[in-house]
Amino acid sequence: MSAVSARAEELFRVLQRVSDGAIAVRDGLIVFANAPFAALVGVEGGGLEGRPLVDLVAFRDRARVAASLVAGGGAAGDVLFDPRDGGERHAAL
Repeated sequence: MSAVSARAEELFRVLQRVSDGAIAVRDGLIVFANAPFAALVGVEGGGLEGRPLVDLVAFRDRARVAASLVAGGGAAGDVLFDPRDGGERHAAL
């Protein structure tokens, strides 16, 4: 295993264990989401990988999050997520 692969694997393990929601996004698509993030948005069982991040964001924040992703994925600030359970949840993105 290369040093880069070993480092990526260690980061993956750390993100799985943290109690805060964590995601990795590439080209606007979720490539990793830990269990706390899945619970935040109301999607359990690994159903987030491959989904566009903006699909999980409340309509009022979608344009801002999309612009942040286009600009290189920098912080979008406080974002309102629209989970499947009908509630609303804020999170820093």
